[in-house]
Amino acid sequence: MANHVYTNIHIRFEDEKACRKFESDILQYDKWMNSPDTDDSVTTYWQRITKLQDAYFNIICPDVEQTRDDYIDKLGAKWVSFEDIDFDDLEINLNITSAWSPAHGLFARIYDHVSEMDPDASLLIDWEDEGMNFIGAASYNKFGDDCDEYEPTEEDLQLLNDEDTDRIDEFYEMISERTMELIDCVLYNTSFTLNGSDE
Repeated sequence: MANHVYTNIHIRFEDEKACRKFESDILQYDKWMNSPDTDDSVTTYWQRITKLQDAYFNIICPDVEQTRDDYIDKLGAKWVSFEDIDFDDLEINLNITSAWSPAHGLFARIYDHVSEMDPDASLLIDWEDEGMNFIGAASYNKFGDDCDEYEPTEEDLQLLNDEDTDRIDEFYEMISERTMELIDCVLYNTSFTLNGSDE
């Protein structure tokens, strides 16, 4: 069975109109998730969010065939599944699961799409492998993009496999700290242009 990679994609708009357009016209969240469906077979949350994903992929991934090889080559993972979407002012948070690796190709496609709507839009992404083989973070904005990962050491993993719950808690605290360090690093590396200016 493939290892799942759990990813949080935080899409930040600076233009409120662009954000609302992305929500209502592009993702069509209300249409797929809140409106009664004429197709009686589409009744569950997972069926609805799969319809939303398929519709969005038709926009940003028209060249991607529904095959494992094409997904790996163009999206960076064997498969991708949308899990949840929520909205907060100018931010859209998208939670996805992918197989074996983060979907770097998908991240780039989402950024390219939203940046056409709002040049100041940005993506901040973090992920973790379900087996804790790696964690990572990425940042995309008008200054560029960057990503970084951390692979827990054998010593780290011994904490996770310890019967002492305090030691297990210590492992997850360490993972949380490492994730924040990765986020800080990628944000710093995409906070300026190559000439060192912020514009």
